[in-house]
Amino acid sequence: MYAITRLKAARNAWYWAVHFRRRGTLYFKRFYDLKCGGSMQARAAAIAWRDEQIAQAEVMTLRDFHAQRRSNNTSGVPGVLGQIGPLAGRRLASQGYFIRWPQGA
Repeated sequence: MYAITRLKAARNAWYWAVHFRRRGTLYFKRFYDLKCGGSMQARAAAIAWRDEQIAQAEVMTLRDFHAQRRSNNTSGVPGVLGQIGPLAGRRLASQGYFIRWPQGA
C-alpha cells in the first residue's frame, strides 16, 4: 500500500504507520491496533486518513519542481546550467550557459 507500513511498537503492540511528504511537509500518523479495535480497523482508519490528507495536500507541479533553486546551481538562475568544456575539439576551455526550458512552456 502506498505510504502505509505495518510496524511493531512493543512486544504485543502493533500499529499501521502512514508516512508521506508533499511540498516539503511531512505527513505522519500511527494507528494502533489496541486503540482502533484490531488490525483491520486500524488499517481501515490509516487508509481513510491517508486518502483524506492526500486529497487536501497540494501536489508540486513539474514547473514548480524545475523552478526550485538548488544548492549546486552555479549560475544563480533555476534552469540555467553553467558548463566549462572544450571548444570544438580544441584544447582551449570555453565557458557557456545552457537553458533547460520546462516542457510545455
